[in-house]
Amino acid sequence: MPVPSCTHTAEKTFISPPTDNIKRVTKKHDARNFAQKKPMPLGYRALLDGLHTAPIYEIEIPEMAEDGLCPDVQINDLKFLGSYDWTGAESPTIVVPGMPCPWTGLETPFQLAPDSSMAHPHGIYRPDFMALPALLSAVDAMGTHVDWPDVDVVANRGSLRRLADCMDDCPALDKEFRVDVQLVGEKTLSLHQWTGVGSMGYGFAFEAATTHRVTHASLLATSHHRVIQYKLGGLSVVVQSEVDACLLESNAVPHGDIEVLEETATGLTSHSTPFPVAPTLESRVFVGRKCKHLRVLSKSGPVIPQGSLLYLSQTPHLFVGIHLHGLFEKIERIASQDMVTERKKATRSLQRLVLVLRAVRQLAIERPMSPLSLVFRDRRLCMYERRSREGDLQEEMARRFFAWD
Repeated sequence: MPVPSCTHTAEKTFISPPTDNIKRVTKKHDARNFAQKKPMPLGYRALLDGLHTAPIYEIEIPEMAEDGLCPDVQINDLKFLGSYDWTGAESPTIVVPGMPCPWTGLETPFQLAPDSSMAHPHGIYRPDFMALPALLSAVDAMGTHVDWPDVDVVANRGSLRRLADCMDDCPALDKEFRVDVQLVGEKTLSLHQWTGVGSMGYGFAFEAATTHRVTHASLLATSHHRVIQYKLGGLSVVVQSEVDACLLESNAVPHGDIEVLEETATGLTSHSTPFPVAPTLESRVFVGRKCKHLRVLSKSGPVIPQGSLLYLSQTPHLFVGIHLHGLFEKIERIASQDMVTERKKATRSLQRLVLVLRAVRQLAIERPMSPLSLVFRDRRLCMYERRSREGDLQEEMARRFFAWD
């Protein structure tokens, strides 16, 4: 359902980026560089699926933030808004607030079989376009007050991380990706990572072997998500991130200089009846516990820099399983002080991210009725128009982003 049309005054609603960071792309240029290079394997979604053939703009990502344009990327005004768990219920269902799986660990060495399903195994229950309705529904169920018209960006961590890191000199990060864009309200930029079907690895098997799966009554939690809000480079940002596991208070690692958000769900019952909180989405509530979040990875090669990922979601702990063909010989635990170093390394990427977000928001405000997508390919970040508004936030949920008199 289309978002209500609106009028806006650009100079009052957003900070204009340098105009030379955006340039229009011609169809001739696109045909040479953006055509599908080879057929996608069976079971994959094509990167340009549902998009018009030619991009309309290319956003030039600055290699370095120029003097006077370098935004302050220190996170300020950090606030926990809510959490939720996706479940394996037949109809799309979330539990609010959620509970991440406790970290149990496993003595090395150990052998694991590869994941039995393709990446994003629970996508049938939580397609990409349901991420924002789930986020909003969870915050509503938690009763957290948010001035939604004042929010500049609502996004999942993966979208922000890819936009921050896409021009870094790291071969492991030089991958194609797509982020679907929607303007909600008069100035709020909504980003959600478009997910094709990835290749099989050992990540889900490693997570299952080192954590204890959470069950809510008869519902098995398939993933845990946390929602936070902060100021980044002058932008008010609401971020949803998936949390792989948590350290309970009995075995928590000292968090040092990293501020850890501890959320406690109080006054909620564990036997609540599901109630509708978004179209085709249900929610349940249960009693929560204090925990400290962590990120779990499995890698058979060099570890991809995690600085921006950890910083954007304010995740204080990282456990990395090092393996060769599923034989895990070491689990590395990165301490809080190491994450501070990672954060410093990621500063330039985050500065570029703020500049890109401002540029993308300008384009979205200029084309409020156009469904848009960002595509990173061949080390170029281009804006496309989508052929339909399927997956956009529905009108009844988008109304909160308008400042009604």
